[in-house]
Amino acid sequence: MDTNLIVLLLSVAMVLLKMALPQWVYWDATRNKIGKRKTKQKKDFFNISAGAWGLLTALVPLIFVIVYLATRKKMIEKAHVEPVNLTRKHRILVHAALFIVPAIQVGLEFMKAISE
Repeated sequence: MDTNLIVLLLSVAMVLLKMALPQWVYWDATRNKIGKRKTKQKKDFFNISAGAWGLLTALVPLIFVIVYLATRKKMIEKAHVEPVNLTRKHRILVHAALFIVPAIQVGLEFMKAISE
């Protein structure tokens, strides 16, 4: 197999992964009713909205997917006590935004690569 083809396939796989991870994190968080809880408990760095989890994953995928997966079980337990419900319209808008952020990043990387 040609090395250029392998590089191209790996690049395409990375782009798809970069676009899919934020979608999955947001989908999983909303499905498990994870989100910003309104209770006045001790400060919790991970008490952020499902959209924020998706956005952070879009911006820094590797780090925030690992953080999300590491804290997921605890967040699901907290969501059973205080679930966060979102409207369908809200979920669709955030999914669209989470598609656009990595698409812009990939587009900028592509433009930089072809200008060199």
